[in-house]
Amino acid sequence: METNSLAPPHSSENAAIASSSAIGHPPQKAIAPETLQAAIAKLFNQGTPSEQIAQGLLATTPEYYQLGMNTLALLQFQANILQGVGASFEPYYTHIFDLLYQALLWNNPDKILEICATKCNRRDYAFCEVAVDYIEKNYEPSWYEQKALQNKLYQMYRSGASPEEIRAEVSGKNKKFRHIVEAVAEIAVQYPCHQTKSTSALAQFSPYCQSAKEIPLSFDIAQTDYSAPKLDLAESSNITGSPHISTEPISQPVKKPIEESVDYWTQDESASEEMETESVERSPSDPILEEFSDTILTDTFSNLPNYSRVVSVNPKAPLLLSQHEEKNLLFTVASLEISALIAAPSGTGKSTFSWAYIDKYYQLHPDATFYICCQKNDFWLGLRNIPGAVARPDYDEETGLWNFEPILEHIRRVNSFLNQRRLLHEEQRESLPKIVLFLDDYYSIWNTISGSKKYAAIKEFITESLANIITLGRELGIIAVILTQSFNLESLGLTDSNIRDNLAILIFGNVVKTLKGMQGNYNALYKIIRNPFVVGSDSARARMLNLLDKLVPVSMELQRPIAFSSIGDGEVMFLQDYRWSKDCRLSDEQLDAIAQRFGCARNASNN
Repeated sequence: METNSLAPPHSSENAAIASSSAIGHPPQKAIAPETLQAAIAKLFNQGTPSEQIAQGLLATTPEYYQLGMNTLALLQFQANILQGVGASFEPYYTHIFDLLYQALLWNNPDKILEICATKCNRRDYAFCEVAVDYIEKNYEPSWYEQKALQNKLYQMYRSGASPEEIRAEVSGKNKKFRHIVEAVAEIAVQYPCHQTKSTSALAQFSPYCQSAKEIPLSFDIAQTDYSAPKLDLAESSNITGSPHISTEPISQPVKKPIEESVDYWTQDESASEEMETESVERSPSDPILEEFSDTILTDTFSNLPNYSRVVSVNPKAPLLLSQHEEKNLLFTVASLEISALIAAPSGTGKSTFSWAYIDKYYQLHPDATFYICCQKNDFWLGLRNIPGAVARPDYDEETGLWNFEPILEHIRRVNSFLNQRRLLHEEQRESLPKIVLFLDDYYSIWNTISGSKKYAAIKEFITESLANIITLGRELGIIAVILTQSFNLESLGLTDSNIRDNLAILIFGNVVKTLKGMQGNYNALYKIIRNPFVVGSDSARARMLNLLDKLVPVSMELQRPIAFSSIGDGEVMFLQDYRWSKDCRLSDEQLDAIAQRFGCARNASNN
């Protein structure tokens, strides 16, 4: 059973947590909220799975399940941000993470900069800039939808909704989050919650409370039967030392519309101005920073990307993912004057990277024209709406043959531009608009035309055309981008060494868990690195192979693709999460301008 269903910790509805009478169990013993939070922090830092902590909360403190899960979520978020930006930004004040968490839940991470510009010193502000960038890159839009649904379901549960009423929420866009609805409904089955007027004002405490009197010091712990092994958080709270992450209570102010106020602090403006925010010296044994390298942090949310954790199958040799994650690969590839080959098996992020590439390319070259050849009817950032921009082969059921004429027409057009520009003087070629022949699923196309003599003429034409574009196009503003599932250049008809010298090669590798088992491998990465025609230096090959051996176990654990790039001296790195590109779309102005270059009007109704 999935138990990690969280509501935003700063919503006013969560300000009042029902007492034990709400579920009809007699009180067993009391525990202070800050002690509960310290216990959760201790378990978290010991590597206890978050799901197990959640079960313990339900078993021993069901009334304060939400408080505990909010604490757990913020601990995980702190760890992610700390490891995502590295240890160069300090001090790490609890209120910064609190503000970041609010901004994240409200789907407006940029608002954090406005807040921190007046509330933090310059060093903290610099940290927040990096943290906001981390948030925007690693949290896809659907994550926010899930948090909103979790909040709604939690409120239904707290108000006494039946499991059937909760399951009825599986409709419309919530269908993709069916597992969340089912998890909350299962909680409602095992722990029915009846609405009560008796509540305790727990959630209004702040991380800046100076006195314990400001916080309710006790609450009831219900004694419930639970089939899973119990974690008694009250007993776990006997902490002999400081937890590794700050365990001050998390502030839970009443949620205000973000456009109405930016003051999420408990103090007024004058008090916050007097607050000391100068950088402080941190010792190597600082509890916030120590022992991250000894722990494989566990996921708080099943779908929350935790790509910047410190992870390793060998705790004595931890990896800080931010040090091995590509930072500017998208920009680098989009800035190339040469053609590119992107080879990767299914499930490694090839498609999402290609959509992000087109978006970035148009940012750098607004007057560019893409001629896309593909097999699937994808949206292509809106280019599908422009007649003539996207070409797909047609299958003739009567003859059993593929009609590649739409793709061949694209290649002929690019060839025509190539021949025209070859006649221009060098100074005339400098400011020419870019032209990109974009071949998706090229291995499938090549396999088809190689499998029958009936396609022999087509095969020869495509081979010669690609060779000309790759070798001559770089000086004429014309390139080819080839996406394929095969990394074997010979099998793609790209055998000439001159072609390889004018072709940037990107290889992605990953192992993906599917319903049918494990899918994918890293063989292509090892083979391409060992290829002396791609990586010419013995020392570079040894360095990359050694690093690849370290990254593969982490990649398998996190389902995180590894990328090889032949650009420059060659590099092996973790690929960023480009799933945001699924919803990426060129602006109407861009699409209209592109349609004009094709001599047609954009079909706005074709979504």
